[in-house]
Amino acid sequence: MAISDKHRKMIIEEIHFIVSKMDENQEPERKLYFFSGVHSIIQRILNFEYDADLIGLHLVLQGTYGAFSA
Repeated sequence: MAISDKHRKMIIEEIHFIVSKMDENQEPERKLYFFSGVHSIIQRILNFEYDADLIGLHLVLQGTYGAFSA
């Protein structure tokens, strides 16, 4: 990804937080709620910086979230 180190660090920290919250919860609905945070951080970064890899990741996460929530 050709994004700034600041935004890369934000993504990594958010994913670590989300994974820890998903590990703490056993309810599928809660896990899905936290999983949606990954999609959200990618969307927030895309509001500031364009990157083709982020677009691809956004689409995959959006589809995955949709499939899990269905």
